[in-house]
Amino acid sequence: MVRLAWLLALLLLIPAGGQAAPTARQLIEMTEIAAPAISPDGAFVAYRRGRADLSTNRYRLEWYVAPLGAPGVARRVADGGFALWSAAGVPVIEAPVWAADSRAFYFRALGNDGVQVWRAAVDRLIAQPITRDDADVERFSISNDRLTYETGATRAEILAAEARDRDDGVLIDETVDPAQSLFGAVEVNGRLASQRLSGLWFGRGARLAGQPPRRRVVDLKTFAVADVQGTPATTISTTPNHGTLITETPGQAGAGAIRLTVGNVSTRLEAQLTDESWAPCELAACREGRVLAAARRPQHTDVAFTVRDRNGYYALWVWDPRSNGAREIVSIDGSLSGGGSRQPCAIGAKRAVCVVAEPLVAPRLMAFGLDDGKRTILDAPNTDLDAPRGLKVQRFEWTDAQGQAFLGRLLTADGMAGRSPLFIHYYNCDGYLRGGTGDEWPFALIAQAGIAVLCVNYPTPVSEQQDSVAEYETSTRGLRAAVDILDRRGLIDPERVGMGGLSFGSEVTYWTAINSDLLRAISVTSVQLEPTYYWMNSFRGRDVPANLKKVWGLGAPDETPDRWKRISPALNVDRIRAAVLMQMPEQEFRPTIELIARLSNSATPFELRVFANEPHILVQPRHRLAAYVRNLDWFRFWLQDVEDPDPAKAEQYKRWRAMSDRARTGS
Repeated sequence: MVRLAWLLALLLLIPAGGQAAPTARQLIEMTEIAAPAISPDGAFVAYRRGRADLSTNRYRLEWYVAPLGAPGVARRVADGGFALWSAAGVPVIEAPVWAADSRAFYFRALGNDGVQVWRAAVDRLIAQPITRDDADVERFSISNDRLTYETGATRAEILAAEARDRDDGVLIDETVDPAQSLFGAVEVNGRLASQRLSGLWFGRGARLAGQPPRRRVVDLKTFAVADVQGTPATTISTTPNHGTLITETPGQAGAGAIRLTVGNVSTRLEAQLTDESWAPCELAACREGRVLAAARRPQHTDVAFTVRDRNGYYALWVWDPRSNGAREIVSIDGSLSGGGSRQPCAIGAKRAVCVVAEPLVAPRLMAFGLDDGKRTILDAPNTDLDAPRGLKVQRFEWTDAQGQAFLGRLLTADGMAGRSPLFIHYYNCDGYLRGGTGDEWPFALIAQAGIAVLCVNYPTPVSEQQDSVAEYETSTRGLRAAVDILDRRGLIDPERVGMGGLSFGSEVTYWTAINSDLLRAISVTSVQLEPTYYWMNSFRGRDVPANLKKVWGLGAPDETPDRWKRISPALNVDRIRAAVLMQMPEQEFRPTIELIARLSNSATPFELRVFANEPHILVQPRHRLAAYVRNLDWFRFWLQDVEDPDPAKAEQYKRWRAMSDRARTGS
């Protein structure tokens, strides 16, 4: 039977004296904290602040230090330049490297001269460039007053290769993504550049990324530079292995390495002992939860690790692999990390420093005593966003008819009398409830407008073998159960439910729209599977067909037509009744063109917006703001029959009213 457990979150009821509700601009320009690293003497933690800037449409970084165990406040010590982005559109997070004397630290930064290594001193406010290379620095290490760094092709060589491609024509092979612009596709190290596919699935790199790396060494006393041969210093490595990812962190100062084997269901944590054997973590926290990151504790044999337990809480543990003894340091109903997914907290001999966020408390930096459990807030730059007045969040746990457990957060606002409309976001809802996975749905603004927000974490799969269709079915079953529960409680109107998501969340949104009558309106951001997608990604040498077969059971469209009919939204447009808004990166709308064309020729209300020069996740602040505003308008229109009186939006509502009329008449 379907059951429900309501547990109050830390901030269930917001006092009348709370902050004013945030604006869209405040949410976009929220300060994010990442990459903490504790100095060798344990006196300081260095960390990075990052902030989107709508005025420049860029993402700026700054480096700070905060004292540990002594009076003082956090202070800015260096400009960190502009953000570097992963191929998916996530800021690259790298902890800085401290000097052995704890007086300075080193970091990569993107500035006017490309990506270089910089040095920031604890007692100064101006950073010093250490490298001045003609190529962008990709990684570096420090040992014995020598900085060894690695680069790819020079910036001039990359520009020359792009110029040749323009003159000679681009050779199309398995490294070229036909969905992406051939030139000026997305931002790569500070400029719009060409990309090439590399590695697995949709891994990408810059033009000439496949060239052998160049290695150089800088003497940190004389600053002399020399070329070096041989292999680079051992660093953290991640290797795919039969559906799992194995991440190994090398040992230091006599302590063995750490290995995390990440599967579809669980993560296995192992630590290397002095005899070079591997000790697995057999704690209940390791067996029953999902280990996210781990690091050695300096001057100890312990390993500190963060885990998301089976109840959705984040915890920090200290574990002795020799005895399997352990203790929990802290547990948070939110998120606990080094500032990003699977980023470790900074671990020192006495303290751990983590980025902590809770549903209605924006990210802050905290220290935790590893022996005494003492908690200290080191930096809280977003207090203007904390505990917004009139908003409340409830931790919502339920099971569906088949016993599958789900966890979500229900965000509502004061003044919601009777049954309110409901917006559902499905993917990951840990930490601060800002804009969901991809940050395109402003939860606080949606709730303020009178629409309850249910953010749902997708449950842990039941098998190490990925089966997307089974996961879609589980998701829709769980969402129906949640809507039924909220309906029975008299909290929501089941006839006015909307849903939005990115990537897997967008796939679940479409599946729910096709296979249920739950939704009146949806908003999705990502590419969908269809025959066009298959052929655009099936050039000889690509691994996409094999992955489609493995995870979705899809062969070529003429080989598995029934399976394509079951999965592809493009082949089920006649079953979509919800109004559809798609706000997509340019490189993802092209493989979805059959769905787009079919929707445009149907009676289903449909609007498409495409953002140029964007990867999987939007990185440009103005694009994210546009997505925020349009999503809010979309769901207010279709779930509440409300229009913003702003004259600049008159044409938008004229289009939407016409769509509504066509849907009613079926024309």
